[in-house]
Amino acid sequence: MSKKSSSDKKKKSKSSSSSSSSSSSSTSQNASSSVINTNGYQPLPTTMTLPVEQLLSFAPECILFSQLLEFEKKLDSSITKRLIDMQEAQKTRSNKTFRTLRLSIYNTCANQTAFYHLDNKAMLSVQDKPSWTLRVEGKLLEDTQLYQSGKSSSRSSGMGGLQTQKRKFSSFFKKIFFQLGHRDSCEWDKSQSPSDTDGFEIKRNGNQEIDIKILMYLDHTPQKNKVLGPLSTLLHIHTDTKPKIISALWNYIKVNRLLDLESKKVLCDDQLKNIFGVDSMQFNQIPQLLREHLGPADPLEFSYQLKLTGDPRDFEQAYDISVEVDDQMFGQPTSLPRKEIAPLDEEINQTIVKIHNHKRKREFMDQLSEDPISFLSDVCIHQLKDYQISKSLPSTGFEEERHSSFYYQPMMDDIVTKYLSKHNNETPTPQTVIPSTPQADSS
Repeated sequence: MSKKSSSDKKKKSKSSSSSSSSSSSSTSQNASSSVINTNGYQPLPTTMTLPVEQLLSFAPECILFSQLLEFEKKLDSSITKRLIDMQEAQKTRSNKTFRTLRLSIYNTCANQTAFYHLDNKAMLSVQDKPSWTLRVEGKLLEDTQLYQSGKSSSRSSGMGGLQTQKRKFSSFFKKIFFQLGHRDSCEWDKSQSPSDTDGFEIKRNGNQEIDIKILMYLDHTPQKNKVLGPLSTLLHIHTDTKPKIISALWNYIKVNRLLDLESKKVLCDDQLKNIFGVDSMQFNQIPQLLREHLGPADPLEFSYQLKLTGDPRDFEQAYDISVEVDDQMFGQPTSLPRKEIAPLDEEINQTIVKIHNHKRKREFMDQLSEDPISFLSDVCIHQLKDYQISKSLPSTGFEEERHSSFYYQPMMDDIVTKYLSKHNNETPTPQTVIPSTPQADSS
């Protein structure tokens, strides 16, 4: 039984190798035609790999490919696990990050020296009056470093790098108030400004050095509130968003076990009674009770003394302000670089196709060297069947037409009769008849 099966396998292998050498597609070749396309490249199925066991006899290096596939599976699983961990971390992480805003305050002056040499009567004839200009500017310190790193990474990787969007100085504030001495003041409101700017400039006429007070109100998104009175001491919070203040108060209630599980009420201790003035409260009453203890966030206050002599840059004042900006890495798709992996996979598939083609050619030559006569006869038989299938002549073939019994079939009488009648009914070609000359009787 085993000998018979081995012989059958050998015949099948011969038939498949012989059919691959022909230009047509036979039934034995359909299984391999879905994998290998001799006319061009066709992507391999995901389960298609190298036949390592069959190639080990003449190409032992192919075992490295199977080891590489095993390593790739482990690497893909570890990368997928890390991506899931990153996505879970982003859910609990804030999309804001802190950056440093460098604030610069300085002033310039004009026509100040000429003014001191004129009396009050001659001052009316001076065309250029003494004046000074106050400038307030600011920029993020990391803008230059991020731009250079993003530019270098885009050149090296070609994937675009880190794209940074520069924010204007005024976009960090919702209102700025300037107190110029005791009598003059001006204000900038973000709601009335058409666009953002990198700085502010105030110009006035005068020759007196005055004190300037600047109040800057940060534009928090989401809005932050200042915790007032003893509640700030209780929660250890000065300024924060309302959800975080409520969360801190709820954490205080849980730590001190002030929640009654039966009535679902918060039983206030002495500190909460002094703050809210109630003995107990529901959880949904907390936001309403907090309104009286929350106020607007304090502005940033800066003092500057105007200087009208010497180099203005010598008296420049600089401050570093911590501001919240959107995290550029937050929410970006954490996926594998498919654009780089796709051409490599295509190259691997093309190489596997070439290996399969060379393997079939080698099997063809091996079987031809073992028994050339029987192998070539099998090839001719399979090529003949392929030709019959391609011509849609499953019932007749050249081999049947070679024998005389083929022409003694019942249909042959009708075919021969039609053939003869066709040739007999053809119109004869006209011929010219030359009349014969009468001959005289010799007698």
